Amino acid sequence: MSETKRGGPGRGQGRKPVKQGEETVTLSLRVTTAQREKLARLGGAEWVRGKIDRAKEPNARLGVIGGNMRETTFKILTQGDVQMAHCQGYMVAGGEDAVCFYIDPRGRAYISASTESDSGCPVVYVSRDDCERDTEIEFSEFKGWRFHAGGDGKAIAVALVRRAADDA
Repeated sequence: MSETKRGGPGRGQGRKPVKQGEETVTLSLRVTTAQREKLARLGGAEWVRGKIDRAKEPNARLGVIGGNMRETTFKILTQGDVQMAHCQGYMVAGGEDAVCFYIDPRGRAYISASTESDSGCPVVYVSRDDCERDTEIEFSEFKGWRFHAGGDGKAIAVALVRRAADDA
């Protein structure tokens, strides 16, 4: 009579890794029964992981300057007649879906137009009445955001809004 082995160690058994080569941890959180049911309908743990991966950190990559002021860098794509004092914006308000900050031109200027770069980042054109060529600035940190409003003066207010917030 031959004996057949059952059970025992076997390859490919057990839970599959969430991400190959990365350690995972178990997370426990309190929710209502209705919330647990909704989470299951939304896709459970995979849905939560996707939300976490896509979420932007609050004020991500913005260094604290002091008080509540924060800094973000921008890139000059085309240097026009308006010179910028530096390549940082000073954030005065920021959240998950909207940010407001100031950029500093040398002398009075205004935002004459806006667009989006090929990489999906907001771009503004800084001008003044006597200039022939605008300075084109890209806010690389805010990919997936759009220009919402701007001001004029020696410090130009810039407001950006996350495009995903437009759909909400």
